[in-house]
Amino acid sequence: MSFTTTRGKGKYSAAQAVVAGIADNGGLFVPDDFSAISESEINDMCDMDYIDREAFVMHRFFGDFDYKFLKQACRYRCMRFHNGDPAPVVALCEDEFVVELVNGPSCSMHDVALTVFPFIAAESLRLLGMPIDFAALSLSDGYSAASLAACLEEYGLNSVSIYPESDSNDILSMQTTGRECSAAFCAGGFISAPFAERKIYEKVKKKAERILLADSCNIAYIGAQIPVFFSVYCDLLSGGVIKNGEQINIAVADDSTGSLVALLYAKRMGLPVKKIIVASGERKFLYDFLSKGDAAAPADKVSSSTTILENACAATLERLFYEMNGRNCEKTCAFAQEYERTGRFHTDGIKFLAKEFYASYATGDDAYDYCEDYYDDFGYLFDLASAAGVKVATDYFDDTGDITPVVYVSAASPYKTPAAVFYALTGMTAKRTDDAVTRLYDESGIPVPEKIEALPLKKVPKNPPSVDSVEEAAALILKILTE
Repeated sequence: MSFTTTRGKGKYSAAQAVVAGIADNGGLFVPDDFSAISESEINDMCDMDYIDREAFVMHRFFGDFDYKFLKQACRYRCMRFHNGDPAPVVALCEDEFVVELVNGPSCSMHDVALTVFPFIAAESLRLLGMPIDFAALSLSDGYSAASLAACLEEYGLNSVSIYPESDSNDILSMQTTGRECSAAFCAGGFISAPFAERKIYEKVKKKAERILLADSCNIAYIGAQIPVFFSVYCDLLSGGVIKNGEQINIAVADDSTGSLVALLYAKRMGLPVKKIIVASGERKFLYDFLSKGDAAAPADKVSSSTTILENACAATLERLFYEMNGRNCEKTCAFAQEYERTGRFHTDGIKFLAKEFYASYATGDDAYDYCEDYYDDFGYLFDLASAAGVKVATDYFDDTGDITPVVYVSAASPYKTPAAVFYALTGMTAKRTDDAVTRLYDESGIPVPEKIEALPLKKVPKNPPSVDSVEEAAALILKILTE
């Protein structure tokens, strides 16, 4: 499988796409076509473990990487997850399931992509004849920053993250600061401007060739998530929940923006998904886009317990816009220009969106209610963003009467936001992080992940410094990398 870009023609190898991160024309890399996985191959995958499934699917997506290399990379990365499985499936009832992506180094779904990223990045550099030492950059949200720090520190790789200052808490700060080989810095509200993250990366890349983008803009991040959903399908097929070829629904929250593209690509590769159910938070950014075809850049420093700042959605929007307009790069360029100029855009591709997606939104109170309800009914404890996904899936069932089995994506451990989840269960507040963790465990009996238990929970983490412009952010990143 070769790659092209959303804003222009040309063919690129997987290695070229991974190392570049963003194309010279400002576009994002996308598959030139999709290598289909047949029903018989899906049936064969049921007899494989996760490592073999992942290597098989990734080899179809990243065809110029050697299969043996991919399998070895998948084996090493699986060792960093609890019980060696990055994506276990939990049955809630006969037609509701959860895929847990929370058992990695930072206890969030970003670990699925970022534990394998160092291997993909190093191999890409090697294939291009470049030295394999590199630094990684994340220009997204606090969860991505924490994951990048946790996933790269074992390999002695430096990483820098810029994320909105409203998108932080004590747990994230502890996971992203004070590490020997990584640093995270909060950004001011400017980061919410359209394509601000790409402008930062372009400035940095000009002076630091081997700094690689490690967020959902990079096609490596997308490709690493696709095997998750094939594995989930195989688990349901092996368990007799479905027959081969029967469809499933998958529900994600809007802080899982990379997953939307990964799911769409998985469908293109043959995964029988009926509907991708998407939960927006109170800002309704993806809801407005997926249901109405409208999008507007968010107000600065808006905070919500169920969402992140939507600057991270720009990559998702551009790739979706490219697909819904027949992979027309001229229309995608026009979309990008309008969004950057005005902070808004509208698309007429509603039929495409309605076919692939169901979108609604959840308030903070909705997330609290569904978090509590599913713990009471099933003994399963969601984080609030994932609980929002459950709420919107319920909206979908009520609106359509669809009884297709649904898989909820559990995006983060509830212990990443212990005070909020404790409040959801009890209506009581816990002011200190260590107290919130202890009280949430006492209330729920759900074990505290080792990676969170090992944090200095009684200490108040220092707030990272703030940068207030694209230029200041780029200069700070370069300073860190050259010290």
